Amino acid sequence: MDSCVRSLTRALVGIVAVGFAASTAWAGVADPVPLINGTERAKALYLVPGVTADLDDLGTTITCTSLEKLKDQIVAVEVFNEDPGTVINDITLGDGVVGTVSPGETVNVEITSDTGGILAVNADLIIDVGTLLHGSARVVSTSKKLMCTASIMDTENNPPTSAWQINLIVKKQKGD
Repeated sequence: MDSCVRSLTRALVGIVAVGFAASTAWAGVADPVPLINGTERAKALYLVPGVTADLDDLGTTITCTSLEKLKDQIVAVEVFNEDPGTVINDITLGDGVVGTVSPGETVNVEITSDTGGILAVNADLIIDVGTLLHGSARVVSTSKKLMCTASIMDTENNPPTSAWQINLIVKKQKGD
């Protein structure tokens, strides 16, 4: 009987440990979206894996275009650390908020290791995250009518001598 209880206890501890590890692996990007500037409700539209900003002259750029026809929207980018996926910038305080994006307008957000930005990109917003080698990001907006792309490129050259696109993951919304 005691060996049965011990076996069940071990199995339960193992299940709890696996569940805890699984829940912390997605901490951050799977968390509820905070209010932009502390007041505006938003939805997560895109998840961006592989965000990089390092002192070897690499940075990440996210470019988004509003597909709205008549109304403005507010766009923000949250950046998450590689371990354990904690948010680096606080969009509730305006850090990472691009601001109001008009219908048809395109905005560029740079994620870099310094405030100098990416030379080849005309940034609307620079998010200085220090060194980030395996981070992620989440594009949030007050409207679902937004298309985005992302890339990593060298920060020092115009045109960049190295650049590659990052695949964005579309975040499904209820009712989609």
